Amino acid sequence: MPEYFELSFFLDKSKIENQQQEKANFISLIDLKEGKNSPKEHKCKIITNREVLFDIYEKPDYYMYQISLSDLIFTERNINSKMTQLIKFVDMAFSNVGSILFSTGIYELTYDYTICVKRITDFNKFVFSNFPILFFRQGCEYGYQPKYTCGNTLCIINIGAQDIMADPIQELMEDYSLTFDEANKMYESTKK
Repeated sequence: MPEYFELSFFLDKSKIENQQQEKANFISLIDLKEGKNSPKEHKCKIITNREVLFDIYEKPDYYMYQISLSDLIFTERNINSKMTQLIKFVDMAFSNVGSILFSTGIYELTYDYTICVKRITDFNKFVFSNFPILFFRQGCEYGYQPKYTCGNTLCIINIGAQDIMADPIQELMEDYSLTFDEANKMYESTKK
């Protein structure tokens, strides 16, 4: 079973005139359907050839649109290119969907960190501190220093949160397109 990287967009209900239209615009923009999406070529490189889950969750005054990407692995060698792909994708969403306030990125823990957040105003630095990757519009970065920028989108890498970097075997698998057994054998040979 793959591990999923959750890229979640938080939309302010008070800024949405027609929820069905906003949802249709977002789905059209990202070229995904709700539920499971099989691996395929995609206009956004970060989504290409990955199993992708797309779900919508509703809270009293906000929606969370969650895109779960299978097997997105960050290594020392690829982190800059993967972050560039992510921020371009998020910037595209921010530029076309005005009700998105911010976006978060984390491996499989979004629900755990947002279950108690009932209102959009409950998101604060304490809640954000749990997420290793945060995306904000310029001027709304809550005092964080951005690591990456694209258009009017800022990306913050939150060092104190979940470690997103691959372990050595995952890194070999990603960087050299190896199977687990091949990577494990290569890793073991370097330890001798």
